[in-house]
Amino acid sequence: MKNRAGFTLLELLLAILCAAVVAVAALSLLHVGIRMGGDTLAHMAERQQVQAALTRIETLARDGTIQSVASDGADWALCDASGTPLFSYESARGTLCTASDAVLLSGLTYATAALDAGSGLLTVTLEAGGTRFESSVLIRVHDPAV
Repeated sequence: MKNRAGFTLLELLLAILCAAVVAVAALSLLHVGIRMGGDTLAHMAERQQVQAALTRIETLARDGTIQSVASDGADWALCDASGTPLFSYESARGTLCTASDAVLLSGLTYATAALDAGSGLLTVTLEAGGTRFESSVLIRVHDPAV
């Protein structure tokens, strides 16, 4: 009788092949997870920037700094009582800029601003990365008699 204490070459090759298949599957799952995590982080950062911009607009509208909306086609600006733009949207560039032309948001695919003169309700809509954000706030109207 022969002593069969070890494995044959064929058995070793099959074991290595099975281990390689499992390792490739595990690495591809890891790669997908890392890529999805990166996409999620980028989306969250974009969302935070849009939310921060809307919060700034809401604050300025509530305290009465923003008083009007000036529009020229798809472009618009949020203005103070003297008509000076505080924020402006340029549709060709897809950017929302501050009064000093600093870019607050870029990569916007859609943006609108509307002010209902009767109620004083300012509605701003921004779309970035396929997600639409909308904020409505009542503007504190300055009484010129005061």
